[in-house]
Amino acid sequence: MAFPQVTAQIAFDSDPDDEPQSYTDVSARLRHGVTKRGRNDETRVFECGTGYGVFENLDRELEPENPDSTYYPNVIPLRRVRYKATYNSVIYYLHTGYMETPTPVWVDPDEAYVDIVSNDGLEPLKVAVTDTYSSEGTGARITNVLDSAEWPSANRVLDTGAATIQASNLVNVSALEHMTDVCRAEYGYVFVNGQGYVVFHDRNHRTLYSDEPKATLGDLSGHMPFEYLTPRLDIAWIFNDIRLTRIGGTEQVATDATSIAHYRRRVLPLENLLLTSDEAVLAFAQYLLGMYKNPVMRFEVVQLNPAALVNSEIDPWPLVLGLEIGDRLTVAKSPPGGGDPIAKDVYVESIEHRFGPATEWTTILGLSPADEAIWFKLNSATAGLLDTGMLAF
Repeated sequence: MAFPQVTAQIAFDSDPDDEPQSYTDVSARLRHGVTKRGRNDETRVFECGTGYGVFENLDRELEPENPDSTYYPNVIPLRRVRYKATYNSVIYYLHTGYMETPTPVWVDPDEAYVDIVSNDGLEPLKVAVTDTYSSEGTGARITNVLDSAEWPSANRVLDTGAATIQASNLVNVSALEHMTDVCRAEYGYVFVNGQGYVVFHDRNHRTLYSDEPKATLGDLSGHMPFEYLTPRLDIAWIFNDIRLTRIGGTEQVATDATSIAHYRRRVLPLENLLLTSDEAVLAFAQYLLGMYKNPVMRFEVVQLNPAALVNSEIDPWPLVLGLEIGDRLTVAKSPPGGGDPIAKDVYVESIEHRFGPATEWTTILGLSPADEAIWFKLNSATAGLLDTGMLAF
């Protein structure tokens, strides 16, 4: 089985906002690297995706203040950094970001390298914006905020959005902060993908586009093997008293008496939502109650070692390299004491790749439980039947 070719590139000769960027290939210097993007779980805000590379530098070419370097004086913060992997002629983007710290490390007279840390596009989107927005759909608001932040229109992949939100008058408010507020109302999320594009998934994205698992990770024939799995059943994930309030509205409450009797009252409050009606807020509260009123065994983290699957009946690389935030997987584990495999559908919440030296590769996926509700979908043989499934919340 072939191994992906990792390419590391730095745009020494381009300013951070130039389009297009002029990249220089520095792959020959790369010892090993790590890319990571996502969030810890489905309730959290997405953090800036990061890249980390260790580059050979005995010739001092990547030393920031070396005037004899080919790249001088451009080994500086905010130059773009990109990692990608090529497998079977297909390019998979692992990380595109902005250099934060090119740090020389001198080990001894015969060894020197540079640590390069980079953050993805969520970092520059912390820029403060001042603008006024009318009441509109969440997808339109994300578009308009990105326009206010001068984010390139070509570098966006945005859903339409399912919710309508209130008008907003922003004065020196972080663009990312406001988009986070929009996502709270939508129950969606914003992140930056491996190619450096801003991506907005609305609340319907996972049920419309990730309703079928891309693969099964497990220990049976036909499954892609994994190294370890972290299961967890925790009372911290039980909420049976949901209390939500929109700006200018009254508190909307959804409770479940049976869950309260079993697990005591466990409150989940959300305030200052941008939704436009109390009815929409109540529907949101009822949806969250259905999701969290009962305990669920969660598969939280799964680790893959695709480089070790030389004799596997499944080629792991197209899946491992092509996974995206929000993709659906089935994870199955045969219990040590015997019995049927424990199988659960999950969504990918975070993706971390560790590659090098040589052909070492580890991928760690953060997971959340898949929504098991059957949502009505037109032209579906199983989810498009009248009087079945949920229409919306």
